[in-house]
Amino acid sequence: MKGQVMIGYSGEGGPRYIDVETSVSDNRVLSRDWWLFQYSARHLKIAEEKSEEFSGKVSEALKWLLSFHEKTSKEEFSNHNLYSDDLALLERALISQVHKKLGYQEDQDIHNIIAQQKHIVLIEALHVSEGIPEGELIELQMIHSIANRYGFLFSSLTKELDDLENWDVFIAHKDEGVRKLEKLQDYVFQKKGACPKGFEIIPYGTNETPEKDYNLLIYLNVKKPFSAYKSEITSLWKSYEKELDLYLEPHKKALGKNFKGKRKKLVSSFDLGETQVVRISERYDVAIYVDKRQCSSLDYVLEVSRLQRFWIRMYVGLEKNINLTSKIEQPSDKEIKEYSLNTRKWKQAVSYSEGLIEKQKNPDIDNIRRTIGLFVWDCSRYGETRNSVIEELIHSLTDSHPEILDVYKNGYASLGGSYEDFNVVRLEMHKDVKVADKCIERTEFLSHEDVKTMY
Repeated sequence: MKGQVMIGYSGEGGPRYIDVETSVSDNRVLSRDWWLFQYSARHLKIAEEKSEEFSGKVSEALKWLLSFHEKTSKEEFSNHNLYSDDLALLERALISQVHKKLGYQEDQDIHNIIAQQKHIVLIEALHVSEGIPEGELIELQMIHSIANRYGFLFSSLTKELDDLENWDVFIAHKDEGVRKLEKLQDYVFQKKGACPKGFEIIPYGTNETPEKDYNLLIYLNVKKPFSAYKSEITSLWKSYEKELDLYLEPHKKALGKNFKGKRKKLVSSFDLGETQVVRISERYDVAIYVDKRQCSSLDYVLEVSRLQRFWIRMYVGLEKNINLTSKIEQPSDKEIKEYSLNTRKWKQAVSYSEGLIEKQKNPDIDNIRRTIGLFVWDCSRYGETRNSVIEELIHSLTDSHPEILDVYKNGYASLGGSYEDFNVVRLEMHKDVKVADKCIERTEFLSHEDVKTMY
């Protein structure tokens, strides 16, 4: 899927466009956000079940939001339009009021900037400029904190969950499912701490502090050439690699062939040591906190840092911007080429921000396994044991969707499903439920490999 960005006007007065593939169009992003939403919504439900007081506050906040929506809606309010676009936009506008009242500074983060560009005109059109009465700030702060905590608008997280929705989206009605995946993007919000894996990125001037461990701190001044940062980061990374190799060597000898499967867990337990700092000048625009144990390579660290610099430079006008308001009279072929180059960088920056740079397993298979895992997780909350749900599900799929079982054991259906093969499928489905467990517990999109290192 491609979109177009207007970069100026031709001599005849018509707009000129360049093609841009947005990351939102990437099915990996759509699927990942979908699963994050499913895990987050269940985490919120569990939190409500554990605390009657918290549940009451969530209910009051929803009641207040729907009441405010009714006041501002031209149409008569009904449950039918409860999750309509205008409610999502209204909620974003209301959250911006929280930021103004409490003095929040918007992060110079890719997600927020895209959201601002996408929604600013519609938000302003809602005319929520008179502000919110002080007495109603409690409800509004709850709406904001839930969205900030989970990365999705409050109104979407509080709706009733459909246990079979994932099945419809990824298995039964995949064509219609894509539209649902795309629609969810209207409710994605800038989640607190949303950064590429192994990174925390905090702009200068905010009161935020890093929440995760780190052993490399880069104070990035976007006006300085990146080559100066590259040489220092490279030198520090090489010294880190030498220390890591010394740490891993005895484990490699002891584990033999099993070392490869244990390496990730061993690296994660490596002592961080003293934090190394890269600072070219006193002034800086953004502090980049890096846990080198979570980063796959030096190239990954350099690329995230470089693209973060590029993005901020574009945001503050040091790079030619790409947005719907650019009006360059009669752009030359050279200017269009520059825009095309920046567009590729922009796509790279979004891909890194979205966490799409690491190798991923077949997304279709991953979606099927997550569907199965969450289905069993849901069903087992109502009294049945996970094992009984899984065994019943395998028998049902043997008749209705044998191709699903082939995901777990190649040729399962055609070979007749022996006891040994049945047991293989059963054990693999238990692994899927463990993934659902950890993803809900931590409200993260974790892989099977990630979860494997946690047990």
